[in-house]
Amino acid sequence: MKKTLSLIFTALFLAVCLVPGLGLILTGGADAAANEILPAAPAIAADGVFNPDVLAETAAYVDGRFSFRLEGITAWAKLNAALFRTSTAENVLLGRDGWLFYAPTIHDYTGDAPMTARELYCAARTLYLLQEYAENRGGDFLFTAAPNKNTLYPEYMPERTRLGGASNMDALYALLGEMGVSYLDLRGVFGQETEPLYFKTDSHWNARGAALAADALLAALGRESDYFANTVSAGNTHRGDLYEMLYPAGKSLEEDFAYAPGFTFTANTDNPDRVTITTESAGTGALLCYRDSFGRNLYPYLAESFAAAEFSRRNEYTAATLPEGGTLVIELVERNLRYLVEYDSLAPAPERDPSLAADAAPGSGCAALTESAGTEGYTVFSGVWDGVTPDDTSNVYILSGGALYEAVPRPDGFIVSLPDGSTVDAVYAAAGGNLFRLSAVYAIEESKKPKETEPNEKDPCSAACRAAGACTRRLRRDDRAPRSHRSARHGSSCGDRSPGVRRTRRDRSARGTGRGRRGGRNCRFDRAGARAQGPSRAGALRRHRHADRRGGIRFELPRHRRQGRRTAL
Repeated sequence: MKKTLSLIFTALFLAVCLVPGLGLILTGGADAAANEILPAAPAIAADGVFNPDVLAETAAYVDGRFSFRLEGITAWAKLNAALFRTSTAENVLLGRDGWLFYAPTIHDYTGDAPMTARELYCAARTLYLLQEYAENRGGDFLFTAAPNKNTLYPEYMPERTRLGGASNMDALYALLGEMGVSYLDLRGVFGQETEPLYFKTDSHWNARGAALAADALLAALGRESDYFANTVSAGNTHRGDLYEMLYPAGKSLEEDFAYAPGFTFTANTDNPDRVTITTESAGTGALLCYRDSFGRNLYPYLAESFAAAEFSRRNEYTAATLPEGGTLVIELVERNLRYLVEYDSLAPAPERDPSLAADAAPGSGCAALTESAGTEGYTVFSGVWDGVTPDDTSNVYILSGGALYEAVPRPDGFIVSLPDGSTVDAVYAAAGGNLFRLSAVYAIEESKKPKETEPNEKDPCSAACRAAGACTRRLRRDDRAPRSHRSARHGSSCGDRSPGVRRTRRDRSARGTGRGRRGGRNCRFDRAGARAQGPSRAGALRRHRHADRRGGIRFELPRHRRQGRRTAL
């Protein structure tokens, strides 16, 4: 009876272990969860060459696709949420009353990672220059930041310490106001509504929130719309991205809304996540809108209002593509405000009065330049400060062919778009309240830099000796020790020796006896050299000795090395 039960248990155990693998073979395996990228199928050979990583790639492939994987993840996540109120998904934070929050926004919520004063100024100045270009082309400009969900609904957040003080959004809006840049603070608009405008289980606003944001944006641009008033419930049709991250096999849906009259615009795609969407409608004017994932629900309302519109998900804002008289709108979520300084956004550089730099004193630093192709007819110059730390509120000017241009500032340099054929003659930046003239030096490309000789990672003594400055040369084959000592890898100030091999200078009277005193002339031995090989090798070196009578130098070698065996230690 006991043997039968044991056999049954073993059979059941094997069956449970085989089911995920059989499911992978028969059904192709589990799908990817939200925002998850699964590894591709392994290849035994590529271009006729054997793939040495095929086993590791196979393991990763099976690990990401075995059957019932998503069900197991979901069950484990629900168990942890029920018992411990913790999230098993790295980017999901459990809130109150079933609300989920995007974990990376916690830094904006607590205020523990504010942007620096220089970063904020560079971000604001970038938007100022984009607005200047749009207005010079007879168009309009508007910037808005979509608030983080926990900014609007902090009452559903788990308890966290808020440090107080101005948020990055507050600080940026303050600078934009000082510079005269048009912006829209949606927090005041959303705060007037009692019904949630964001999904409980998603990081984005719902269709009603998008409609309200569209009405506010269009009103700020002097246009009329009533999208928000005409949104109706579409039932439980939405599966939140945060919910899918946490419970990839879950089936719960959340209520969403729809624009009752329906949209009439035409588009080049039905995919709202496409990088570039172009639309046409019965509206008026042209629109260039840079948006992020919040624009997924926002863009249909704006597309309905403009005769021609282009919506781009690129993080680099290029105003040069704005049509004459068109409107430039930039929507960026609060948690990604640093994108304004992390990505290169620019327009053709505006000219400034040369008298601004007339009294600039020569500076000691310089700007390391790189050059690349820009939009048609323009060349982009990127500069990195070398020995210069500009003031937090310093603009950057470029002298080119006798004309002075303003560059887009960056915390570590600048970027500027100049007409083809231009050169950068000098760079101007303020430090200590004074404007300095800095030289511009073209940086050497990484591929053209001479490569430094790296220590041999396979030689454990090499790195240590080089760090100590002891190694002076490499041995040629004819410089090596006799055959019994061919393991010598390099020379040192101690003479040629094998890594980690202990040797001593013996008394002439003790020569050949196997005993001698340590630390003779010209020998700087470090015990760590032997111990670096591990206790077994260090012990072998201490136990087995072999004497070379030339000059009284004794090498201690393992017994199997003396006997000619090639067994690895």
